[in-house]
Amino acid sequence: MGMVEDVRQVFQDFFAPELRALVARMDALEKVMGVKFEAMETKLSAADTKLSALDQKLETKLSAADTKLSALDQKLDTKLSAMEQKLETKLSAVDTRLSAIDQKLDSRFELTNAKLDRLADSLNLDRRLTKLESQQPPLSQ
Repeated sequence: MGMVEDVRQVFQDFFAPELRALVARMDALEKVMGVKFEAMETKLSAADTKLSALDQKLETKLSAADTKLSALDQKLDTKLSAMEQKLETKLSAVDTRLSAIDQKLDSRFELTNAKLDRLADSLNLDRRLTKLESQQPPLSQ
């Protein structure tokens, strides 16, 4: 077993210090990485806070814009309703005037037809009279 002991001694003399050095370097690296990760975590947390603040600010502005748009929409609806009512009133007045004009035209049309009928009757009488006169012998004097 002397040989095994010699190999073990060589490992402990040569590799053990190297392994301890590697473990020490790994511990140092873990500490450095831990500090860097904490710094990164702090930065991410700060960025998250800023983003949350910006999100809240944007939400507030969008809410205000939505409120303004709703008010404008209501105002526009009110004005359009008033204009619609005014237009309906004016159209009703125009319709009333047109009905009155239509009645006057109907009345004048009836009068004109009556006059034309009387004229036609008188023309027929004149034709008949002329026809009768032409059929009678002339009167001697």
